[in-house]
Amino acid sequence: MHTIPPVALFILGQTDARHRDVIITRLLELRGGVMRILGGITIPPTTVTNSDTPHTIGNVARLLCDTSSGVITVTLPASGGVNGTEYSIKNIGSSGQDVTIAGNGANIDGVSSLTLIDQEAARIITDGTNWHIM
Repeated sequence: MHTIPPVALFILGQTDARHRDVIITRLLELRGGVMRILGGITIPPTTVTNSDTPHTIGNVARLLCDTSSGVITVTLPASGGVNGTEYSIKNIGSSGQDVTIAGNGANIDGVSSLTLIDQEAARIITDGTNWHIM
């Protein structure tokens, strides 16, 4: 009888100089044809400020916008290239400065942009054509 050894698979993320690493803590183990999921994945948020505006969100899933120095514009990627992708964006400011989220040619729940006031957040997902607030 042939025994299949346990196999561990890791989910890897892309990073660049501006973004933090994805911390991998999810381990998939295959033993005897049964897969077990151990742990979870932690994706640290990226913080942007007014000096980063306009900010194109790229491959960052969680974005904190520090508006203490001024307004911030965040541009979502083209919706057709990231179908099913979800982004979480929060205005962490308390100075009355807004975050504007631009749909990059696609609508966000029927409008071209969304405004977040102090301490307001939005989870946004695309269907490949438009963006939707969850």
